Amino acid sequence: METSKKTCIAKEAAVQIEARIASLWPGFSATPFILYDDKNYVRFENGDIFTSDKPDSILMGNTATMYKGKVYAIWDTRTWVDSPTIDKVASCLTHEMFHAHQQFNFKVPWANELLFPQYPHTARSIALVVQENKWLQRLAKTDTLDSVLEYLHNIVQLRKLREAEIGAEFIQYDTGSETFEGTASYVEVKMVAAITSMPVEQAAAPYLELLEDNSNLLTGYRRRLYAVGLALCLAADRLWGQWQEEWVGSGKTMYGWICDKIGETACHVNYCDSDTEYNCDEATQLLQTFRRENEQKITAFMSQPLTEITGDIKLLTFDPMNLTCNENYCLHLHGRVKYNGCEHALTAPFLTEIGNNIFDIKRILRLDA
Repeated sequence: METSKKTCIAKEAAVQIEARIASLWPGFSATPFILYDDKNYVRFENGDIFTSDKPDSILMGNTATMYKGKVYAIWDTRTWVDSPTIDKVASCLTHEMFHAHQQFNFKVPWANELLFPQYPHTARSIALVVQENKWLQRLAKTDTLDSVLEYLHNIVQLRKLREAEIGAEFIQYDTGSETFEGTASYVEVKMVAAITSMPVEQAAAPYLELLEDNSNLLTGYRRRLYAVGLALCLAADRLWGQWQEEWVGSGKTMYGWICDKIGETACHVNYCDSDTEYNCDEATQLLQTFRRENEQKITAFMSQPLTEITGDIKLLTFDPMNLTCNENYCLHLHGRVKYNGCEHALTAPFLTEIGNNIFDIKRILRLDA
């Protein structure tokens, strides 16, 4: 995207954000932001625009990050497939600005991203997630408060079954990611609704569609958690209205707080716990396809001309949204590493061979220059 177009978009988005952001969440305010790609970037701060016709390798991913001593919301414009509408630009930036707000204002348990590459998907666990998705879809569409409570109770029971299957730490990973990304998706959706004057539920519908497509459940597992967290926030809206400050004060994940509010001990299920109910055959097929596709992606990468890097290697940052793992290999879309005593921003895909965890790197394979 040309610098001039980025500048125009940045100015328009800033106007929309400043006019509405305070109404989205108590105490929420705008941060400086950057729109960038591999050719140039535009930085917006305090009403001023700064442009550069050269890329900056420090900018990586869509996130909130430190840049020149300040926290910025940053967005890679290459991730917009089509020319974005102003509500799309403003809402995406609002999502990342909220991550900055979270860093300084929330004391809740976030996800341990070290666990994501080790996530122990099993057929039964996947089948339970499929079933949970069904209840989440019903949760998003119901008009009655009694049904909201009933569906939340059933989701809790399904998670208890999943916890017995895969372990508490991975359920905690899910609830941490739901909280971090779900609340950010919630303010993102509210920004769309504010700019377009549509109901919040209507603005949320495209985001919640992730819960309807099981074919990408594993490939997009972390993305799914955005939708789950959003659904929980919308349920809180219906049950408790202005709930945000009470939740933040609890110091708990959204899921943990909701369990306390509805009384977890009263949870019940309206169906039997059986493999037939959870369709483990479908789940087994999803798992086999997921593993096969991951292996194929890594094999295809390794068939290209590569440069091997060994020695003392440290992975400084990685993007769990753009990570493919299979056995002891992880394929990164981008990341920051340290080797030969220097830090390197790797903006092209690279492969790591790992030991005990994603940071225990034996070697790096990167595309030949």
